[in-house]
Amino acid sequence: MLQGTALHITEETIEKLIQNSEFRIQKEIADIGQRSEVRSQSNPVNPVILSEQNSAPEKDTSPISEVRSPTSEIFFVRSAGLFEEFEADKITATQQPGSLYEIRVSNADNATFVIADNPAAQDEALKNKRFFLHPACVLVEVEPVLNQKITTLEPGKLRKSGSNWKIVQKAKIRIG
Repeated sequence: MLQGTALHITEETIEKLIQNSEFRIQKEIADIGQRSEVRSQSNPVNPVILSEQNSAPEKDTSPISEVRSPTSEIFFVRSAGLFEEFEADKITATQQPGSLYEIRVSNADNATFVIADNPAAQDEALKNKRFFLHPACVLVEVEPVLNQKITTLEPGKLRKSGSNWKIVQKAKIRIG
């Protein structure tokens, strides 16, 4: 343990850390996008058949997606990262106990996000708004009630940045 030593992290060091993370998953994310495009083009009417034909057993924490509709995929993530973006290696295809955000991918470059219907994750977020809510949300209304719930008034907007999803417009939320 270093005591009394200042830790100096340069932007270059942070960029290298991000690139290392992207390197591990960049190809996998690209493959997912290509599979999704092929699926929606080959059978846009019945995504269930496509899912059954092309799916393999997945673990709940896998960042691999499944087709839920011909035009959008849904993912979950706990929080936004250091640079106001959702990091690809933290995104899962199924809702986890700590998943606060639901991401709806509309095409290879654009997505929206809302607060997930997950009371335990919302309770945790309300206890630490600075970490969980401020990087991705704008608080529009607060109603003082005992059992508070976070409601999305307007979805946030995301743009693909490497393998991550960069927040281009924060979600508007209400607490009450």
